[in-house]
Amino acid sequence: MIEARRLAIGYKNNILHESLDFELSCGEVVCLMGLNGAGKSTLIKTLCGFIKPLGGSLKIDGEIGVVLTDKGNAGGLTVYEMVSLGRYKHTGYFGTLRENDHKVIQESLKAVGIEGKADRYMSQISDGERQKAFIAKALAQECPIIILDEPTAFLDVTSRIETMALLRKLAYNQGKAVLISTHDLDNAINFADRLWLLSKERQLVSGAPSSLVENGTVEEFFKLRDAGTL
Repeated sequence: MIEARRLAIGYKNNILHESLDFELSCGEVVCLMGLNGAGKSTLIKTLCGFIKPLGGSLKIDGEIGVVLTDKGNAGGLTVYEMVSLGRYKHTGYFGTLRENDHKVIQESLKAVGIEGKADRYMSQISDGERQKAFIAKALAQECPIIILDEPTAFLDVTSRIETMALLRKLAYNQGKAVLISTHDLDNAINFADRLWLLSKERQLVSGAPSSLVENGTVEEFFKLRDAGTL
């Protein structure tokens, strides 16, 4: 769904990376990880089309549903209304929801397990449920690719696990290509099919979590031993 070859990212006067190679396929969960300043947000913005590549090749096969870190100010909307915003590109100029739109919204709510919260206001549900509503909104767009920026940042431990398990289930059951930018190393190792490790000093490293842990790449990359983590 996404393929990059010698991709250069950054800004006009600040190139962060000049030769990134990677792929993201249907039915796959990939976690993008790196220390602060490594360029994760810049890469996410480039893939989402918010900023232009500075060079190389970037091919994206299909539209992207995006879930950003910001909690936003959506407390005055019901969960159903929030998810319905994902249908904006399908509803025409007046934003009228038709029978099929309601069907997609209901299916999206059910897919993330919050159909029983549809009539509740966003301000009345938990952080974990709110994050599921944002994911349902992305599903309602019916995009083959979903990119999430720190989806577990504001969640407690249980909700982090539930969210990552949900994203893996959606990728497998619906064939979505899911890219997650995260600092949550434990859950990334447990739920991702592959990790993309990004740093200022080296090119992007891609591999199965188990392989990258066993060969010492993760430990070296994050300097875990020096930090007292291992």
